[in-house]
Amino acid sequence: EIRFTEVRADRVAPFTAHQHIRILRLSFLSSSSLSALLVSFNLPALDVLEVKVQQKSTHTTTGILTQFLRRSQCQLTQLYSNITLESDFEQDLVNFLTTLPTLQQLHITDPFSTTTGLGKAFFGALHPTSHDDTAISFLPSLEVLSYEGQLSVGYLEFMVKSMLSRTKKVLMTPVVLMKTFRIRCNLYDDPSDYFSAICELLLGSMADSSLPWMNDEILGDILERIESKRFEFMDRKGNPWVISDNKEGYEPT
Repeated sequence: EIRFTEVRADRVAPFTAHQHIRILRLSFLSSSSLSALLVSFNLPALDVLEVKVQQKSTHTTTGILTQFLRRSQCQLTQLYSNITLESDFEQDLVNFLTTLPTLQQLHITDPFSTTTGLGKAFFGALHPTSHDDTAISFLPSLEVLSYEGQLSVGYLEFMVKSMLSRTKKVLMTPVVLMKTFRIRCNLYDDPSDYFSAICELLLGSMADSSLPWMNDEILGDILERIESKRFEFMDRKGNPWVISDNKEGYEPT
């Protein structure tokens, strides 16, 4: 294992291959520092990668990671990503993750409260295109997904249906079933008007005319997976989303 917390571009050694490093943990102030380090590395045995960029970025960091992992030709199984997640970056993230078929655990954190977070592109890619598919092309080995960040109410449907589809066994479909989804999100209706971080989401209240996709069957499937510890819903302060059949009392603040 090796860990870097910050580097200066003029102190980075020439290109080096390290044959036995399995875990790499990186925490940098900016994506430029990240790029300065990774361009010099080749880690063919890398199994676990943790990346944290503390400053809000104006461009995606996934291109840097793609080049590094392609050059290393490693079989990554765990990725911890703590980076800016704007809507303009989401498709780049999806494209990057498509190159990681061996990934078993994906932990995504957006440390900022004023970004858009994950949405339709990511959760749409996570959802199989058909229950008759014999393979899943996007993250086919994934077993654990955790996401902490912002979430638009408009993307709840994409998130929930992708979660259900990846945890439901389909006859004659030899795919990996996901074991755990951990969602730690604050909901918002409009990016300029975020809900309070302590607002409660009554999942039962979603089964009404405002969200017609949420019916009793879907709600029942969600509750079953919460009871079995496969799904976990919290806000970013760690308060559980309220699981209730009460259709009154849910108001954003």
